[in-house]
Amino acid sequence: MTRNTSTARLSRAVLIGAGAGVIASLVMAMYAMLAAYAKDTGFFTPLYHIASLVTDDSDMMKSMTADKMDGDAFTFLFGPAILGAVIHMITGAMYGAVFGLNHRAPDVRRRPRPVGRGRPPQDRYRARRSPRPLTHTRRVG
Repeated sequence: MTRNTSTARLSRAVLIGAGAGVIASLVMAMYAMLAAYAKDTGFFTPLYHIASLVTDDSDMMKSMTADKMDGDAFTFLFGPAILGAVIHMITGAMYGAVFGLNHRAPDVRRRPRPVGRGRPPQDRYRARRSPRPLTHTRRVG
């Protein structure tokens, strides 16, 4: 039985990996936001920090100083927060897609699976039988 679904399997692996990457990035963002709140640097500061890749860092500093000076840990600026969340989720999706592709690629190329992923690897280089028996003997000496 032949399978002509290698492209479909790869694209499905990429999509599943990207979805898992987005979910993982959301979990990581929530952890970073809770850690920032616990350290008194502002709850949304990690999002502004990510957004400062393409914007100026004044929004991040505004969030950090508002928590220090006024005690307002939940300073929310809509634009930078959404931009930071989008950049963070896109990065997670890209890393997840690469991980999904890397996870599925050995099955598509018919390489042996690494140990621990199911069936044991096959030995491609084992000695093959000669089609006819050897008729001479080796001389020693």
